[in-house]
Amino acid sequence: MDKPSRVSTSTAARFDLLWTTLTTASSTGGSAITSYFLEWDSGTSGVTWTEIVGYSPASLVNTYSVTGGSAGLTVGRLYGFRVSAQNIFGWSTPSSVFSIKAAQAPSAVPSVITSIDSSTGGVRVQWGAPTSNGDSITRYYIDVKNYGSSPVTWGSTTSCDGTSATVISG
Repeated sequence: MDKPSRVSTSTAARFDLLWTTLTTASSTGGSAITSYFLEWDSGTSGVTWTEIVGYSPASLVNTYSVTGGSAGLTVGRLYGFRVSAQNIFGWSTPSSVFSIKAAQAPSAVPSVITSIDSSTGGVRVQWGAPTSNGDSITRYYIDVKNYGSSPVTWGSTTSCDGTSATVISG
């Protein structure tokens, strides 16, 4: 059984999951699938698994949107998902665990300051750190507008690994 995968995430509070339906005799055990059982660890790192859909009553859906119930999802927490299939002979072993962190894209960079670096003559770019929204920021991407071209164009000149909010470019 293939593990579920994330289709999309509209916010840190919602996961849209998808898993592959089983159709060949070798994948179904020679009998039609009667239910898919999706469960999650609700942020317990695999200690406690909780039914989401498909155990009772049976369900043949292969997509599901998870919002975390009335408690919601905790931003920054890792959630595990697994799926099993049932035919007339019983339940398969669960798929390997698919983990998703409740996070979303960082906020916009709040401020950008440019200056000329006196020691190199290069352009110094500094910015305020955006809100990370549940996960660490691992990279900044910098676009530079080229006023010397006709028409004016944007070009990517560098990126940085997120350890510094300053870049000096020659």
